[in-house]
Amino acid sequence: MQVKTIIILAVILVVLLGLAIIASRKTQPPPPSKDAHELYFSDFIPQMAGRIILEKPAREDEKEKQEPEKVEVVKLEIGDEWVVANRYNYPAQESQINSVLDALENLKRGEVFSSKKETHRQFEVSADKALHLRVDGSVGGVMADFYIGKSAGGREFFARESGNDEVRRLNISPFQTSMQKWLNTSCFDDFQADNVTGIAVETPEFTYWLRKDEIEEPDPKCASKTVRRAVWKLLEPEEKEAKKGAGEALAGSLAKLSLQDIAGVEVKSEYGFDNAALVVAAAVTGRGNEDVVVTFGKLTEVRKEKLYYVQISGKKHIFLLPESTIKQFTRKLDDLREKPKEEKKKPEEKKKPEEKKKPEEKKPEEKKKPGETGPEKKKPVEETGKPDEKKKDSPKPGEPEKDSGAAPPAPPETPKPK
Repeated sequence: MQVKTIIILAVILVVLLGLAIIASRKTQPPPPSKDAHELYFSDFIPQMAGRIILEKPAREDEKEKQEPEKVEVVKLEIGDEWVVANRYNYPAQESQINSVLDALENLKRGEVFSSKKETHRQFEVSADKALHLRVDGSVGGVMADFYIGKSAGGREFFARESGNDEVRRLNISPFQTSMQKWLNTSCFDDFQADNVTGIAVETPEFTYWLRKDEIEEPDPKCASKTVRRAVWKLLEPEEKEAKKGAGEALAGSLAKLSLQDIAGVEVKSEYGFDNAALVVAAAVTGRGNEDVVVTFGKLTEVRKEKLYYVQISGKKHIFLLPESTIKQFTRKLDDLREKPKEEKKKPEEKKKPEEKKKPEEKKPEEKKKPGETGPEKKKPVEETGKPDEKKKDSPKPGEPEKDSGAAPPAPPETPKPK
């Protein structure tokens, strides 16, 4: 019985030791690679690149479903201009292209973390999980081909080269696959806000029109000179001086229009340009008599974002712009016109506080000397209202009235005939 127990304990001990060895191997760092600090590509020349492809597979986690994303940019043979091939050859963002090519040119080989194919899913470098980056040469051939997986800490990511099972820690960015990052999002590269001399906005509800004029006024620094100053005026729906900064704000919003995506190159009825939500027309210097016209059509939803179909005069592509863009032009009339200056009210003079009268000091009464009578009492006021006036002696019966010396009252005047 004791022998059997000892055997069982020995088996358990061996199993535990095996598990400990396996665990220690998993946590042990791989041996340092001799080529870790060498360049991955010794002959990578960015100027020789002709195509960049980035693909991210579809994913579905507990929170949300992620649709597959693909960006393909190519360099045109004429002019060496980069365009987004899967967005109707719309001009690409060169800064994004340079970031990919520069990263590959300076990429180091890094440490080998695994050489087993079974670990690809663990490090998310398998084809169904990884971001696939491929760079082709302009004259053919593949210059770089990687599967970039999850973060390895800091600025490093697990990655493997296509056709190779080695998983390395590389100082390489996962790169953006959002289309907005790869498109040249500026709608206008040929003018700035200062070049706009007039702007008209029309919606189904209202219309307004502003024009920029230049006026001459005395130079505040030198009285003998004059300076020219731009002044915006509101012409419709009423002629009035525009509110300070209103015209400049509208011109700036137009010049800085930024797209989100490209819908196509062919106008379709579903875009809603026949019943436009907003039309912006602007006169721009340097364009002759040709105005810039921007038409906002129907509001749609792309990847849970609300976007407007937008058509711009002189451009073949149909743009998708954020919903918030339209709010920059739908201003209230009170936000455009200058308010009349109110007359400043004169400040009311503060009344001086009345000085309090000092109470009169009572004089002490003089003591009467023996034999003196008291002060003479004042006689009461007569009904005539004259105080202290002695009554005239009324004549005795039979005696004539005494002459008081006053002239008798004049007889009343006779009214004059008209």
